[in-house]
Amino acid sequence: MLRLATAALIAGPAVVMVSPADADDQTRGGGINRVLYEKGTTTLGVFDLKSAIPDQAPPTTQPVANGTQEGAYSPDGTRIAYFRVSDRTIQVLNRSTNTLTKAATFPAGASLGVFLRWSPDSTKLAYNMRHPVAGQSFPAEEVWTLTLGVTNSATPGLRLSTANGQANSPTWSPDSQGVAYSETLGGQNDLYFKYSNGTGPLQITNDAPTQSFPSWSPNGDRIAYISADPTAGTRTLKVTGMFNAGFGWSVGGTGAITPATSRIVSPTSPISWSPNSLRLAVNWTSTGIALYTTPPFGSGNWQETFNGEKSGQNALLWSPDNLKVAYQPLGKNELWTMNAGGSANPFKFANEVGFLLSWH
Repeated sequence: MLRLATAALIAGPAVVMVSPADADDQTRGGGINRVLYEKGTTTLGVFDLKSAIPDQAPPTTQPVANGTQEGAYSPDGTRIAYFRVSDRTIQVLNRSTNTLTKAATFPAGASLGVFLRWSPDSTKLAYNMRHPVAGQSFPAEEVWTLTLGVTNSATPGLRLSTANGQANSPTWSPDSQGVAYSETLGGQNDLYFKYSNGTGPLQITNDAPTQSFPSWSPNGDRIAYISADPTAGTRTLKVTGMFNAGFGWSVGGTGAITPATSRIVSPTSPISWSPNSLRLAVNWTSTGIALYTTPPFGSGNWQETFNGEKSGQNALLWSPDNLKVAYQPLGKNELWTMNAGGSANPFKFANEVGFLLSWH
């Protein structure tokens, strides 16, 4: 079964598979040929799209976990961060030296939510912490950040959202200065922004429906998100403008879309921007789940997958060259890629894929 956003932790031995052959990717600051994914239920795998085979384990193996949750490549392609279930720590694997560094430790009873995100400059991490609250039937979800080499590894970092509240889906600003996220305050769920030092917040949306899954465009001028209206039974993709003239982030700005403008009716999470900020990949549930790409303004929706290759609700990953999207067909533990732009040409690369994480 594919692991969806609400899946529970799965414990068991795990190994991160890396290869000394990745040195060419690190020299280029990443590369475009490797997808990080969960292999089965307990292992992080790195799949080499050039040779169409998984990377092999290095000569000196590095134990990773008794179960891992989430995982993310650093944008510079040199490290992988993940949550280790056995001791509630965030670990960072250096791919060239095959060494682990503990970056943060969660308190007893706490775990990682679904989101673990690197800042674009590869120096910080944003994530969800989930923990029980006495007298409350559901766990709290909070948004936290940490700065590598600065945050005390015995602590979880710096909390940005309200203590014991309901916040999730952190997405970094392209300048790595802060995080936009979804939080419920005063009975209403909206998008907020805080700098990684804790200053703020800036309220981005103010709308009665639930606003969730924000995704910041790489060029910084827009945030896409899902607006859900439980009364009407609709889920709409919306885009709102962001602006920074060197004095800090604000909502709106010249040429931006303000207020938020609807683009597609009834999409499902997640949302993924192309690296050049010109298109969005999103699942659409009008006639079953299919993958669409769409510009953030104007017209030009392209249905990319059809009955035989329906995309599931797991991560959609754009290749760094803007030409392909990686996805998982609905109900299958498989890794597929396709051409973005209407020509599709889906191709299966791997089985035993539990959850796509990042592409480099």
